Order: sequence, then structure tokens, then C-alpha cells
Amino acid sequence: MIYGELPQATIHDALKKFLLAEEISPGFYSKNLLMLIKCYTELNARPAAMEFAKLLLNRERKTQEDEEVYQELLKLIPKIERLLPFAPQASFSKHV
Repeated sequence: MIYGELPQATIHDALKKFLLAEEISPGFYSKNLLMLIKCYTELNARPAAMEFAKLLLNRERKTQEDEEVYQELLKLIPKIERLLPFAPQASFSKHV
């Protein structure tokens, strides 16, 4: 291998970077929100995954990438809902 080993990183490391990006420019990049949702889902951080998912569901889709991110989120919603103890009126289903 020319460059040595690949850097080691964790979901926690990635989460810190995505949170920093969101802190610097809140809501600027829909893909960053999606990555936050994925990190929180993997970490089983139910309230945080739900919070960012709601932000992304309510976000206006201006570009093709925004639409692709939205479609990817729709595929993640069942996994998020299985993690979260929703009351029926708090389901994501009303956003879809």
C-alpha cells in the first residue's frame, strides 16, 4: 500500500463533523441533515434522529439532490419509526 492504512473513524467521529457543519451553517445542506439522521439512527439516539428527520421532511426541495435526499429519507423512515416509541398522532406518515 502506497499511503499506509486507511484512517480509522467511528460513527461518533462522523457525527461530530456533521454537527459542526450544521452549527456553522444550519440547514444549508440537506445531505448533511440526512447524514445526521443516519448517524443518530445507528447510535439508536431516537429523539435526535426524529428531530432532524422532521426538519428534513419539512424542508423545501429546491434541487435534484434535495429530492434524492428526500427519497432516501423516505426509505429510512420505517427504520426510524421502529426505533421510536411514537404515539399514533406523532408518526412521520402525515409528512409523506
